[in-house]
Amino acid sequence: MPRKALIIGIPCTLLLALFLLVHFEIFSFRRLPNIVFISIDTLRADHLGCYGYPRNTSPFIDTFAREGIQFSQAYTTMATTLPAHISMMTSTHTMTHGIKGNMDAFHTPLETSEDLLTFPQMLSRIGYRTAGFVSAAPLRSHSGFNSGFQVYEEPVPGRFNAEEVTTRTIKWLSNDKEFNENGSPVFMFVHYFDTHTPYKAPEKYKKMFRPDSKLHKFLKKKKVNLKQRHTIKKIAKYDAEIRFVDDQIKRLFEFLKDKELYEDSLIVLTADHGEGLGQHNYYEHGKIYNEQIHIPLIIKLPADMKEQKKISKLASIMDILPTVMTVLDLPVSVKDKEQLEGINLLNDKEKREYVFIERTHRKARWNRGLKYALLNSRWKYHYYAEEDDEFYNLRDDYIETKNLIKKKHGVADDFRKEIEEEIAKHKKKKRRLRKEVVVDPDVVQQLEALGYTTESEKDEDNN
Repeated sequence: MPRKALIIGIPCTLLLALFLLVHFEIFSFRRLPNIVFISIDTLRADHLGCYGYPRNTSPFIDTFAREGIQFSQAYTTMATTLPAHISMMTSTHTMTHGIKGNMDAFHTPLETSEDLLTFPQMLSRIGYRTAGFVSAAPLRSHSGFNSGFQVYEEPVPGRFNAEEVTTRTIKWLSNDKEFNENGSPVFMFVHYFDTHTPYKAPEKYKKMFRPDSKLHKFLKKKKVNLKQRHTIKKIAKYDAEIRFVDDQIKRLFEFLKDKELYEDSLIVLTADHGEGLGQHNYYEHGKIYNEQIHIPLIIKLPADMKEQKKISKLASIMDILPTVMTVLDLPVSVKDKEQLEGINLLNDKEKREYVFIERTHRKARWNRGLKYALLNSRWKYHYYAEEDDEFYNLRDDYIETKNLIKKKHGVADDFRKEIEEEIAKHKKKKRRLRKEVVVDPDVVQQLEALGYTTESEKDEDNN
C-alpha cells in the first residue's frame, strides 16, 4: 500500500472504530445520571398519605410523590425481605432466582451463579460507583446481596435505625474520593428496616399517633378487629416508625439538594413487601394477601425528563430495573438485559396481564403446602397446593374477605390454569441462586429474633 494511502487510512479506521463503539453502546460520551434506590422494608402502601392513609405518617414522602411518578398498583413477588430484594435487583421472579427465604444464603458471588446478575453488577461494568447501606441481618453480606457493590455498609451485629443509615450514607457521599474527585456516576442503595418488627421508634415519635375516628373508619373498612387493644397499639408503633423514616429520608434528600445532586438524579422509593397489622388475623408478613404484597412505588426522573403523574397500570417489583434502564438509556449489554423478566412501566405499549406472587416457604407458623397468587386489576386467585383455593373480585373486595371460589366462576378456572402454566414455565428454567450453606450462628440468632426460622418447605422446584 502506498505511504499516502496508509496515512489517510489510519484516521479513517479510528473514526470507524469510534463510530462502532458509540453506536453499539460499548462506550458513551454522555454523562450518566446518578441513581438512588430507597427501600423501606415492610412498608404497606396504604399507610402512606399519598396512598390514602388518614394519618400524617408521611408528609415528606407525600411531597416527593407529587414531584415524581406514583404507581398505584405495584406488587412484590414475595412478602419476605431477601427474596423480594433479589427480585428487585435482578428483575426476576422468586421461582427464577430460587431464593425463597431470608436464610437461603448464597455466599458465592452472583456472577458465578449461572449468569444471573444484580443491578449494581451491571452498573459497575459501565462505570458506576456502587454503594449499599443496609440496616439488618436479611441483607447482610452472608446473603450475597452485596454482590456488585464496591462499598457496602452493614450492621454487625444488630441493626441500624433510620438515623444511623442516613448518617452513614451522607458521610460516604461527603468523603468518597472516587465519587467526589473523579466524577463517577453513583448508584446508591439505601435500606431502612424500621417498619419491620419490633417497632421501636425514638421517644419523640412514640406518642405521635393516637386512636381517632378516622383511624377507626379506616380499620373498619379493612375488617380489622377493633376490640383487640393490642392491634391499635401495634398500628400506632408501626405508624411512628414510618414517620421516623419519613423524617430521615427528608434529611437525606435535603443533603442531596444542598450538594446539587438531587435534581439530576433518578430516585426510586419503594418497599419489599407490606405488613398484616391484624388483617386476616395476621400481624406480620410472608403470606399472599394484598396488605402484605401491595407496595409503594415512586420514581423521580432527572430534571431534563421530569414528569409528575399517577399511573394505575399493573406493576411488579421486577419492573423497576427495566424501567430505569430504558428511561435512562443505560449502555447495559444485550446479554445482561436478557435476564430481565419485567417491563418498562413508562412505555404505554408495554402492559403486564397479571402479577404472579409466591408465598414464603415457612412451615413453623402456618399451614403447610405451596401457595401462589395471580392477580390483575379485577381478579385475584389464591392457589393452595394442600388447601382449598380462594378467588376474589378486587374491584368489589380488595381486602379479600368474600371468597368466590365455590361459585365455580369460569374466570377462576382460567386463573388456575394460568398459575399452573406459570409454575411449569418456571420449573423449566435453569437459573438458580439457591445454595445449601450453613449460615453463621450470630446471623441465625438475629434472624430468629426477627421472627424468621431455619425451617423451609421442600418442593419439587428445589429438590
